[in-house]
Amino acid sequence: MLIWILKFIAFLPLWVLYNTFGKLLFFVLKHILKYRKSVILDNMKHSFPHWSEKELNKGLDSYYQYFSELFIEILKISRISKQEMIKRVSIKDTELATKYLDNEQTIIVLASHICNWEWLLLRYCIEYPKQVDAIYKKLSNAKFDDFIKEQRSKFGAFPIEMNNLGRECVNRKDLTRIIALVADQSPAGVKGAYKGMLLNRETVFFVGPQKLTEKFGYPVLYAGMRRLGKGKYEMYFEEICDGKDPKNTDIIGLYIKALTKNINEFPYFWLWSHKRWKFDMSKI
Repeated sequence: MLIWILKFIAFLPLWVLYNTFGKLLFFVLKHILKYRKSVILDNMKHSFPHWSEKELNKGLDSYYQYFSELFIEILKISRISKQEMIKRVSIKDTELATKYLDNEQTIIVLASHICNWEWLLLRYCIEYPKQVDAIYKKLSNAKFDDFIKEQRSKFGAFPIEMNNLGRECVNRKDLTRIIALVADQSPAGVKGAYKGMLLNRETVFFVGPQKLTEKFGYPVLYAGMRRLGKGKYEMYFEEICDGKDPKNTDIIGLYIKALTKNINEFPYFWLWSHKRWKFDMSKI
């Protein structure tokens, strides 16, 4: 029932949703739920130690505002058209992807939880005629998991559950495609994970992108995102690895560098409410 209600609400124009449900959600998050306030402030405080108390509180309010608008934008996916998505998300540096895809070469695109990663996926599904494999972590609620998969595959993406990635890469190795991963999530465990410095803190990352590149020789790009205004974004690409010598390329380290630059440019629009640093690094 809830999913059908959300789909019905999505018929409303974005400006209406922003000014009604968006404002209501902001009020609930900030004043009633105080949604993960301690987590957000702790993450920001460690990441930007030079911020004053006033700046931290501004960051908290800005994050709640962004998170409310992000919810509205994700809700709108079920009713948004290709034409509107193209108008709302522009793409820079497209030649970095097309030079490989035009030569029938599969690429890995590493994104992050910054700005609107769901719109980012949909936008390059529209831009590139090649198949996009959307790698995801399965949600515990089956109905909501199906709803999210339906949203992500709206413009042709092929959802692949993370645990099935290796098998599907073998099954689909003869297809030219984009393998799209949001790579800043915390791994389920730390055994064999990559350790690197992100925003002044030692952080663990999945090693999957490195292993895939070493096994298949796929080039790797970082897909960043800039927020130009409410409901307006620009996505861009940076080359991380051309796939020719992946064993001597620190792919995850270069991803962290690109991600850090992106976050520092738009510090309020990363997923600060995520418990990214939940592991005790002194015990690893």
